[in-house]
Amino acid sequence: MPSEPVVDWDSIIHKNIRSSDGQPAGNVVAIEGDTILIESQGDPVHGAIPKSLVARFNGA
Repeated sequence: MPSEPVVDWDSIIHKNIRSSDGQPAGNVVAIEGDTILIESQGDPVHGAIPKSLVARFNGA
């Protein structure tokens, strides 16, 4: 079984995220179970991304 791209999920809170094509997708605002909650940049709408869709984390 491959290892997860993020070891400490709480460490990505307040980090910027990008889509698979490298476009800005927002900021992580919380982790709830197997879901990452995001806030879109310039938009108060929140979204949710399953942890299973995270491909990598560069630590920045």
